[in-house]
Amino acid sequence: MKPGRTNGRYAYLAPAGTAWQQGLIQPDRSYRTFAEEPLNQASPELRVTVLQECDANGKVAEWITNRELAPEQVETAVLEARRRWGIENETFQTLKASQGPHLEHNHGHQYLANNFAVLMLLYFLMEQFSAKSCRWYQKALLGRTQKRRKSHYWAHQWAVLEVFVVHRWEDLYEFLANPPLLPLPDT
Repeated sequence: MKPGRTNGRYAYLAPAGTAWQQGLIQPDRSYRTFAEEPLNQASPELRVTVLQECDANGKVAEWITNRELAPEQVETAVLEARRRWGIENETFQTLKASQGPHLEHNHGHQYLANNFAVLMLLYFLMEQFSAKSCRWYQKALLGRTQKRRKSHYWAHQWAVLEVFVVHRWEDLYEFLANPPLLPLPDT
């Protein structure tokens, strides 16, 4: 956050004379932009363009971008940012919360965070592909999800992979679909 933040409303203060412009697509909102702002105190050499949106109640939302924007592009850029924000909340939050291995925010060094995110998305893609096309996977998933949530299926799969050496995916899915019954010891 930049020093001089006012009343906790937003992080960047607009330079003097930066006026709000009324939206054309959403007339109940106003927009402004200012460029060449330092990203933060730790990285003052990185310069960004700040987009701000003010709704009818005076609430200010704020985004940053590395693009240079003309005044007529600001409202469209804010709408694009809101759509991306919606994708984050609707998609990744769902994947993080309920779909098994949790995709978390990772702030690794340089490209590490991106690599983790790409690997997790590839993992989810393979899971979706298997759910649509692999009969063994479908059988294992169907048998588990009738009783429990999908996240329980994932936990069970990980437990099996930690304990047993599995040579073929078909064997893993067969084991998950039809786990062997172990006799209870006599007491």
